[in-house]
Amino acid sequence: MSGVNPELHPLFVEALRLSEGVQPTPSAIQRVGKATSTEAATWAFTQWELRRRGAEKFARASEMLFTTDGLAMASSEAVARFHAGLFPEGVEVADLTCGIGADLMALAERGMVVGLDQNPDHANAALWNLRAHDLGGLVYVADSLVWAAHEKPKYVFVDPARRKGSQRTLNPESFSPSLSALRPILDRANRWVMKLSPMLPDDFLGSFPADLIFISHEGECKEALLVGPSENPVTKAIHIESGEELLGETSAPRTEEPRAYLWELDPAAVRAHAQGSFGVPQLADAIGYLTSDSPPDSPWIMAYRVLWQGAFREKVISTELRKNQWKPTAVKTKYVEVNPEKTLKALRQSSGSPVQVVVYPHGKALRALIVERLLPA
Repeated sequence: MSGVNPELHPLFVEALRLSEGVQPTPSAIQRVGKATSTEAATWAFTQWELRRRGAEKFARASEMLFTTDGLAMASSEAVARFHAGLFPEGVEVADLTCGIGADLMALAERGMVVGLDQNPDHANAALWNLRAHDLGGLVYVADSLVWAAHEKPKYVFVDPARRKGSQRTLNPESFSPSLSALRPILDRANRWVMKLSPMLPDDFLGSFPADLIFISHEGECKEALLVGPSENPVTKAIHIESGEELLGETSAPRTEEPRAYLWELDPAAVRAHAQGSFGVPQLADAIGYLTSDSPPDSPWIMAYRVLWQGAFREKVISTELRKNQWKPTAVKTKYVEVNPEKTLKALRQSSGSPVQVVVYPHGKALRALIVERLLPA
C-alpha cells in the first residue's frame, strides 16, 4: 500500500493556466508545450476537455482533476449523495474502488473516509478532488481486498469495474474486484452498498441478503444498488430528482385497448417491476406502457395523448398523418422487431403538428398509436 501525492508539478500548473479557454489546435498545444513541456501541454488540454465534460456531473468540475475512465465511471453528485445517505452519518466508510473520488467526496461530507484504488492516477485525482472541496479523508494506492482483509471495515462502499479489457462484461467473476472475492468483506460489514449494472439478471441480484434499488436519474436507469445486510430484502426504484420511491415486484392488470392517455414508465420503474404502483392497466403486452382515461401526473411518467390507434400498417398510418396534418418526429418501439429509423423515413411528412408513432405487441400482432407528448405542468 502506498500513499498518493496530489500536488502538480509546476510545469503542469503552468500548462493548465496557459491552456484555459484555448482551443486545442495543434499550434496551441505546440505553443503551450514550448513554454512548459510536450507532456504537460497534452495533459493540460486533455484536462480542460475532461473538466468541460465533467461539468455535467460536478458543479465545481473546473477545479477538479479527472481521468477519461474515471470520469466515465463516476457517479454524478446527486446520485453520489444518495449513496452516501445510505450510511449512518458520522461513521467511517471505506470506498474500495474510489476512482476519481465522486462517491468518496459525498461520503466525506458525512464523516471519515478511506479511499482505495490500484490506479495511481485515479487515487491522485481522488485526493486532489477531496482537497478541492475542502474535505478530509485518506486515499491509498492499494489492493482493496488485501487492505480490507487486514482492516476489516464495518462500512463499505464498492463499485466493481465491469470491464474485461476494453469490453464491458456482465460476468461477476470478471469484475474487479470479483463478487466472490468481495463476499467475505461484505459479510463482516455492518452496512455495505454495492453499485452494479441494472442489466444483471434478477436471479443474481436477488442472491444477496440485501435490498435492491434501481436508481432513476435524468430519465435513465443509472444503476442497481445492493444495500445490505437485510433480513427481509425488498426491491424498489428511487427517483433521485424528486426523492420518490416505488415498491417493486408489483404487477399491473392488462387492457387490450388503449385509453385516452399513454404512460411511458421510467426505465428504473420498469426494471424494478413496479408497473402495478400506479393503479392503471398495462397496454396489451407492452411492458413499460400503461394507459388511462385521465392524464398522469407523476415524475415517473412521460405522458402522451392518444390521437389514433390501429394495426401497424405503414400505408394506413401515412394516410392518417396526411389527413390530419400530423408530422411524425419519432417512432417508438418496445419488444417488437421494427426498425424505428426506417419506419420514420417511410412515414415522413414535410409539415404538420408534431406527433410520435408508437409500435407495440398485442399477442402475435403489432399495433400502433399516434400520440402527442404532454409537457409536465
